[in-house]
Amino acid sequence: MTRGGFSRVASLIETARAEAARDGMDVALFDNGDWLQGTVLADLAAEDVTEGRPHALVQGMAQLGYDAIGLGNHDFDYGIDLLQQALATADCPVVCSNLERIAAEALPQVVDHAVVMAGPLRVGVVAAVPPQTALWNGVRVVGRLKFADIAEALADAVARVRAAGCDLVVALAHTGFGDGVWRRGQENALEHVRALDGIDAVFGGHTHLPFADGMSQQGAPVALPGPGGMHLAQIDLELEAGADGRWSVAGATACLRAATEDVAEHAAVSHCLTPLHRAARARMNEPCGQTDRRLHSYFSLIEGDAYLHLMAEAQYAAAMRTPGVFGDLPVLSAVAPGRFGGRGGPENYTDVPVGPVLRRHVSDLVLFPNALRAVVLNGAQLRRWLEMSASVFGVVMPGEKAAALLDADWPAHGFDTLFGLSYRLDLTRPAQFLVDGRLTGSQEARVVGLTYRGQPVGPEDRFAVLLTDYRLSGGGNVPGLARAEKLAVPGICLRDAVVAYLAQPGCAQYAPQPWSFEPVPGARAVFATGQAAAPLLAEISRFSPQALGLDADGFLRVSLAL
Repeated sequence: MTRGGFSRVASLIETARAEAARDGMDVALFDNGDWLQGTVLADLAAEDVTEGRPHALVQGMAQLGYDAIGLGNHDFDYGIDLLQQALATADCPVVCSNLERIAAEALPQVVDHAVVMAGPLRVGVVAAVPPQTALWNGVRVVGRLKFADIAEALADAVARVRAAGCDLVVALAHTGFGDGVWRRGQENALEHVRALDGIDAVFGGHTHLPFADGMSQQGAPVALPGPGGMHLAQIDLELEAGADGRWSVAGATACLRAATEDVAEHAAVSHCLTPLHRAARARMNEPCGQTDRRLHSYFSLIEGDAYLHLMAEAQYAAAMRTPGVFGDLPVLSAVAPGRFGGRGGPENYTDVPVGPVLRRHVSDLVLFPNALRAVVLNGAQLRRWLEMSASVFGVVMPGEKAAALLDADWPAHGFDTLFGLSYRLDLTRPAQFLVDGRLTGSQEARVVGLTYRGQPVGPEDRFAVLLTDYRLSGGGNVPGLARAEKLAVPGICLRDAVVAYLAQPGCAQYAPQPWSFEPVPGARAVFATGQAAAPLLAEISRFSPQALGLDADGFLRVSLAL
């Protein structure tokens, strides 16, 4: 089912406003970040900004009368200067309470907090992004911005807006739920935000997990709308006036309105975006090359498939354009799936058919404008990296018949495959890492039989490893990467690297499969994939796959013999 998108969400906004007017309710409208980057339209809108034209989505938000805009980590992916240009035409406050300027001139439009009106009510708006934004965006923000702890910064900002006499406080917290334990600087701190004194409503984000919960013992009502304009998040507050004339929240509900295909697109917003949409379709239909194999991510966590092979080889070909960088070091290429179901839903998979590869296919292969980087790592560091990647899997013991193959706490993009090595993963052993990079305490190694060209990898053996700037900057919390020796490879955008690779006649060589599961006698594990994988199960025949039907979310459940 086609769903999502700004023009459909715009229609949901109009419907919600009409309902509020009918019921005599006042309304405020907010955005909670990651609006600048992440789609083909966003890429083209960014090009418009660099050429002096207004950003289409900023115009769309003005069309709908947004009251305040929060920022997300991906809004910094094009760099501070472009973000600053895009915000130049915003006609509402842009808020980020945990942004700290190192360079005084950076992002002058962004404020610590804002006060907006909802009818007669003064609504204070505070906002925050993960502190890791400065790491993930590396050179784009270094020396100009940093970000404080989410909960601490929001607590201070709430005190300021309450002192300014606001009747209500809304937090635009671009963060998701963590493990419940507060640690300074954590990426996901939503449970701590909703528990802060003085906050009346919280809009979350970042983790792509749709969620809505009204007032509870955990604190203020919370709504997370999911990715890609899939939902409009709505929080309704029931207020009562005290004897001192101050308002308090007597009750609250939260819900998500789904932007399904039966929601009509908003005419005015669609008209605003039509030129960009036409340009995007023309750009994305440009041919780049050919593929003789279907490139898909339905099985990317079961084996190193053709999709990941292509990505690894494109990185390698781009890096080799600069001779002499690696000396005598063996070169490895690290890749991870971009679209692999999960919180993006059962249609969130890469799937490029055999034949011509178009630019839209390349954007599907490479979701983000990440750049190529290279580091030097020794064998011990490589082993730790692979152990962390292997932590994405659950524990599967001999004889189990329906073990969960994947650990639900781990996003698939945290699973790196290192092409050039050969290794096996023993899932009977517990994981060594948590998703935030902390150790579980397990001393057992899941990675066994680690070799390079048939020779065991020793702890002091040195390798050059190709990877993305996102991973090098801390994305995924891989231990040891940030401090590794850097090598001067061309910082080419990976999309451009794929286009260049596909343009070479006979390029699709497909590197050897790097890893496999260590057999688990008598065990079967269950994993979820896209419905379109059903006719492709012969590709993984070695696992004797059995389709188990669809789950409640629309994913195809498949049982595998390990």
